[in-house]
Amino acid sequence: MLQFKIGNIDLNPLPPLEAVTVSGGSRAATERLALDGTVIVQRAAKPASRRLAVQGPDNYALLAEQAEQIRALASGGVRFTLVLRGYELEGDFTGCFFEDAPRFPRFRDARYRRFSFTIYIPQ
Repeated sequence: MLQFKIGNIDLNPLPPLEAVTVSGGSRAATERLALDGTVIVQRAAKPASRRLAVQGPDNYALLAEQAEQIRALASGGVRFTLVLRGYELEGDFTGCFFEDAPRFPRFRDARYRRFSFTIYIPQ
């Protein structure tokens, strides 16, 4: 089952799998070494921050109402919870925000909008 939820906005229709890409997320160093190479400190690794880019293909769009809700959320600068199910990155992520203003160009049908946005997911 696929799910893509930004704050309280449950996207439907859903962005296709190929429209969603993730960057970042490598693990931070878990050891500190002395000059001679001996381990001084070990700690559990935390995943690094990630960016989720969502770029809709030309023949795909979101509902115009949802695009306006996302635009309002982004313009308010509010951090939100992102819920992803069935995508490359899966889970519930808190403290997320839009890196830039989301873009929603017009689609051939006025009830829909094309879309392009990047969400920053803290570690």
